[in-house]
Order: sequence, then structure tokens, then C-alpha cells
Amino acid sequence: MKEMLYFLFVIASITFIVAIYIPNQVAANISKPIPLLILIFLLKWENPYNILIGCGLIFSLAGDVLLESFRLFVPGLVAFLVAHVFYLSAFIKKS
Repeated sequence: MKEMLYFLFVIASITFIVAIYIPNQVAANISKPIPLLILIFLLKWENPYNILIGCGLIFSLAGDVLLESFRLFVPGLVAFLVAHVFYLSAFIKKS
């Protein structure tokens, strides 16, 4: 199962890069959140550091999805801000 998720992560990441290179905005918008979703599923939610990183990934995913619409630009920025607060909290807690 884990190997399959790693494989899907690589395929989804390559798909996103190709969609940007072509350029195909629809394919890029669809494929952009998929690698983050896979990372969220792969994360082991068993200690405070991983939980904070996972929450950061969730808010980063929300920011990516929200920023696809210009009308949701500010909520997308707020989601990224919250994500970075979670990342910073995780790194401070780790050190």
C-alpha cells in the first residue's frame, strides 16, 4: 500500500510539472493538490511533531485549492499563513 502511494505521488508530481510546462491550466489545477493529499495520507500521525506538520500540510492543501479562484485569494493567503504557523511550531518544538 505504501509503495503504491509513493508511486502515485511521483506520477501526480510529474503530471503537475508537465501540465505547467505544456501549459494546461485545467490539468495543473486538478493535479496540484494530489501530491499533498498523498503526503497527508503517508504521514504517521503519532507524535506532536508529525501532527503539527500534518496540520500544516492540510492548510497548505486548502491554500492551494483556494488560490485557484481569484475571488478566494485572501482566504488562500490566510490558509498558507496558518500552515506556516503550524510548520514553525513544529520546528520550534523539535529543536
